[in-house]
Amino acid sequence: MKNQIIKSSQVLLLSSFQNQKETFCRYVNRIYFFLMKLNIEYPGFAGWYYNKVIPNITKTNQKDILLFLVNETIAGVSIIKAEDEERKICTLMVNSNFRKNGIGMILFNKSFEILGTEKPVLTISENRITEFSKLFSYYGFEMASVCNNYYKEGMSEYCFNGNLHGDFYKRESIILDKNKQFVNFI
Repeated sequence: MKNQIIKSSQVLLLSSFQNQKETFCRYVNRIYFFLMKLNIEYPGFAGWYYNKVIPNITKTNQKDILLFLVNETIAGVSIIKAEDEERKICTLMVNSNFRKNGIGMILFNKSFEILGTEKPVLTISENRITEFSKLFSYYGFEMASVCNNYYKEGMSEYCFNGNLHGDFYKRESIILDKNKQFVNFI
């Protein structure tokens, strides 16, 4: 099954669709709906995604999204940040139906390649630290700090290969149309 999934897959950069507005917007919304459960652990995730990530793909090229597709199904996503002062994997998620197939490692390795480092900054919530400990050990990631209440009140965020920079992202509400597509922010 693993080899079959890998053979029928493709890894794309969202930025490669900037000149195809309809396709770009469709992927922006598909990726958000794939990741939207992150709003539970990271209140304000939607505002960060639409206000920070997407504009930084289209205007500054400082962020991008790796999209792992299996027959047009989103099997995994990695949001990366490539700034002069910080190289970071902001988000990495594999579809539960495709886990244990090496997709996470493919996304990590492709992210390293694009970021130009095998030790990017990344953080993980205390709820997921056990789940990722073997993978972080495999890559030799080193815990640099623990930030309490950074993204969510009462929750610690573990920082690897560096520390968090910048302010906590804004908690904003988004407006969706009747088809649950992004329209505007409140």
